[in-house]
Amino acid sequence: MKLPSILYIYDPLCFWCYGFGPTLQKLFESLHDKVHFEILSGGMYIGNQAGTVSQVSPYLKTAYKEIERQTGVPFGEKFVKHILEPGTAILNSEKPSIALTTFKSYQPENIVKFAHHLQEAFFYDGKDLTDDATYIPLAKLFGIDGEEFVKKMHHPDYTRKTKEEFKIVNELGASGFPTILLLTEKQNYLLTRGYIEFEPLYLTINQLLSPVS
Repeated sequence: MKLPSILYIYDPLCFWCYGFGPTLQKLFESLHDKVHFEILSGGMYIGNQAGTVSQVSPYLKTAYKEIERQTGVPFGEKFVKHILEPGTAILNSEKPSIALTTFKSYQPENIVKFAHHLQEAFFYDGKDLTDDATYIPLAKLFGIDGEEFVKKMHHPDYTRKTKEEFKIVNELGASGFPTILLLTEKQNYLLTRGYIEFEPLYLTINQLLSPVS
């Protein structure tokens, strides 16, 4: 029997997705033996939606504190001081989303870990995700040659695949991030659209899986 799938729709630049990262990792550790995990990038800041922090999401300069309070996940001082408060950093989801797509060609089984490391590089370490150099150490964390990884990111195939993901997410109607779906042979379930804590999410998934396990 084909394993059910958890489809996690996120964006590398989504603040709430960063706060949800440890919960997703805990979910993966608890369920990876009976559920397949897949991540799609949502394209939160692309096209006309991309721009500086001050242009596209000025409210985030203070809203991050509420995210910290609810999730318990801290935003790094370098991110707050050098990216958030000045407001001049560019929010563009395309390159980090291409990095995620590229990583899938190497180690799809580690996609949950990579997705979180990608967000930590931005939201905690304050790294520039528009800079190719940011991705070299991220790739090396997984034993991947960093220069080769970046070169692969620039191949047109991965831009195309990433834009296809954006299109799929749009067709699914995932208007908020994070969005989590449980896909089974019999039915698909919307588990959450927005942040949720581990315990109720884990309980819901187990209840839905019990008839098919």
